[in-house]
Amino acid sequence: MREHPIALRKGQRRTHDLDRPKQTPIKVERLAARIAGAGSGCHAFAQRLIDERGATALRALYGMLDLLRRYEAAAVDRACAFALESGVVSFKFLRTYLSRHAAPLKLRSEHRIIPEIATYANHFTSLTQGAPS
Repeated sequence: MREHPIALRKGQRRTHDLDRPKQTPIKVERLAARIAGAGSGCHAFAQRLIDERGATALRALYGMLDLLRRYEAAAVDRACAFALESGVVSFKFLRTYLSRHAAPLKLRSEHRIIPEIATYANHFTSLTQGAPS
C-alpha cells in the first residue's frame, strides 16, 4: 500500500512513477490511432498526451473522441494544432477553445439506423388505439 498526496486541481492525478505501467497499454495506442484519423493536429496532440501522461492519458483521449463526435473533425484538428503551437497540452483547453470558436454539429433528422419519426407515431397510435382484431 502507498499513500498518495491530494491532487491540487480537479481531474489531476498523482501517481508515483514506480506504480505506472512499464509500457503504454494497447488500449491507449488504439484510441490514439482512432484520433489520428481526424488529422495531423489531433494525431500530434494525442501523441503528446501519451508521451507526457502515459497510461493516465486514457481519460483525455476519450474526451477527445467525444469532441470529435460533437464538432467537425477539421475544427478539432485546428484546435489541437493551436494548442500545440501555444505549448498547452490540456483537454480542458481544447474543450474551452472549441466551445468559443466552433459550432457544434447539428442533430440530423435522418439516420441510416434510426427509422423516421412517422414510424414511431404509427406505432404509438396502434398501441393506444388497440391492435385490430
